[in-house]
Amino acid sequence: MTTRADLPLVFDMDGVWVTSDVSLEMLLHYVRAHPLRGSFYVLRWAWQGKATLKHNLHTAMDGALDIALLPVNDRLRNTEAYQTASQRVLVSGSHGTIVQQVAGLSEDFEWSGGSCHERNLVGEEKAKLLRSLYPQGFAYVGDSVDDVPVWKAAKRAYAVQPSRRALRLARDNDIDLEVLESRPSQLSAFIETMRLHQWSKNALVFMMLLLNLDWVQPGWILALLATFIAFGLVASATYVFNDLLDLQADRSHAQKRNRPLASGRLKLKNALLGMVLLLVAGFALAAATDTEFLAMLVGYAAISVLYSTRLKRVPILDALILSLLFCWRVIAGSVVINVELVPWFTASLALFFFSLALGKRAIELQLRASRTSGQKDLSGRGYRVEDYAVVMALGVASGLGSAIVTMIYALFAGQSIISEPVLAFAACSLLAYWLGYVWLTINRGEMHHDPTIFALKDRTSLCVLVAMGAVIAAGQIL
Repeated sequence: MTTRADLPLVFDMDGVWVTSDVSLEMLLHYVRAHPLRGSFYVLRWAWQGKATLKHNLHTAMDGALDIALLPVNDRLRNTEAYQTASQRVLVSGSHGTIVQQVAGLSEDFEWSGGSCHERNLVGEEKAKLLRSLYPQGFAYVGDSVDDVPVWKAAKRAYAVQPSRRALRLARDNDIDLEVLESRPSQLSAFIETMRLHQWSKNALVFMMLLLNLDWVQPGWILALLATFIAFGLVASATYVFNDLLDLQADRSHAQKRNRPLASGRLKLKNALLGMVLLLVAGFALAAATDTEFLAMLVGYAAISVLYSTRLKRVPILDALILSLLFCWRVIAGSVVINVELVPWFTASLALFFFSLALGKRAIELQLRASRTSGQKDLSGRGYRVEDYAVVMALGVASGLGSAIVTMIYALFAGQSIISEPVLAFAACSLLAYWLGYVWLTINRGEMHHDPTIFALKDRTSLCVLVAMGAVIAAGQIL
């Protein structure tokens, strides 16, 4: 009788030994490097077959993917199946060279194999190969519906983080499947990737309502609520998109490596599907709210994509784009309720958000400088550690500029919401104090988050926010 220990144990790579889909990562990496030309080539290669697609992607991106950063499921080494196997083998539908490189990272495997130009090693093709290599039988560890034919051919079948559909098909085919590890909740992982805490930024759409309380019209609040949700859905889709493109950079980051996509907790295909659903829901809600707002939301998404693929790697310009995206929310709110924005006020907002965006870069540069590795630049960015002083100077200057422009707006703009000089001086003093406090905290190395997140948690910042709200309310009443 053949026992578990007598059988060679064959691991799939994508989704099993490595908790990501390496072929899909290669595709995303290639499209990011060559957005227009790359998209055309990918479609042409896919038309010629998956084997051709994988081969050409590997040829085009040879060496571009850092294999050592891929998330390996180390927990599999603790399973009885792994520890009692007579031989361990890694066989995958990914390109054979990549499979060999992954297998070469450790001494876990005696042999490895993958797809080539002529053969896409999945499903029946993989089962056929393994039957020829191990006529006495083998055990197989898989995770997806593509593994059902291999499970059927194996004497022992194991699953690691299998999908519900894979489990259902295994039952339908009378496969005795032993689940070594259940799949983490994809919904909770996707919600984490949506960064719901960042939706607080979308509260900016209500700014023009709060600044025009004496002119509030019926329907404004409902329209702005829809605007807030639509912005949140589309913004979350851009966060998912950004994480998909930044997998390698995130894995080399001390904190970001634990994100659902970078760590492999969220499957790439599920992330792509969820991203599309968010975009469709956001645009549909925007279309039902206001056609001009729909155009603005499409523009916001386009700028965000351009930022993720290109502009985030251009120093200073990246902070300017982030400032623009913040202001975009305020402008969208004014468009939905049909309230005109004062240029002085818009300029003050732009300088304020530019200062906060530079603050985020300053924090990242500090963290990079504190690490012992020899790397001197930010992964995926155009900044170097020695740029810290310049970023600090620009951030402080733009913050103070925001306070000065706010004073000019309050005292001299004909449509100012604060016409009393004392209240105007109080508002600008509070703004200058808070920005100074933020930059002092950054320079001391005491801020480890995005400044906007810091502002929502810090007691001093919340007190300043309440005081500022009181001053603005008083300005509208008096």
